[in-house]
Amino acid sequence: MAPINKHYDIIYKLIEAEHSKAQKWKIVNYVKEGQDRFDALVECFFCGEYRICQRAAWPLGEMGQPKPEWFKKHLPRLIKNLGKEGNHDSINRNTLRLLQFIVIPEDLEGLLLDQCLLFLVSPDSPIAVKSLSMTIAAKISKSHPELLEELKMIIREQLEYPQSPGFIGRAKKILKLK
Repeated sequence: MAPINKHYDIIYKLIEAEHSKAQKWKIVNYVKEGQDRFDALVECFFCGEYRICQRAAWPLGEMGQPKPEWFKKHLPRLIKNLGKEGNHDSINRNTLRLLQFIVIPEDLEGLLLDQCLLFLVSPDSPIAVKSLSMTIAAKISKSHPELLEELKMIIREQLEYPQSPGFIGRAKKILKLK
């Protein structure tokens, strides 16, 4: 059970009230006022209640770009949660969305890269999860030429199957990396 505090209660109630784009932005605007509010959103994301976790993922996914530094202490937990059995697609998708903007510490790169490659090759992964996984895997692999070549091989294999235009465009960019 997540620690109960004023911000947690407010965010929980906002999440519970409705699931809409307007509500997502209301939560984001509330949360971006401070690390303590952000931490409360993360606790909602991990509260264990399926619907609350799913709904908390959407505003959480929006926080990677404006406040990447706020994620530092939460990264191990977020990365270990990826691909967890029973996760709603939105949990994996929004976690990946925010991770694409964050500098991943070296000690977590391997774990994240492995999960991204699993998503990429899985026929059950939604296209957005595959595309975001490809982006993150490329980001991690850029400084490791042998990993980049392995990623390119996986991408070429994936291109043998029907893919969305967005996936194909992203794949072509990554295949050009040196």
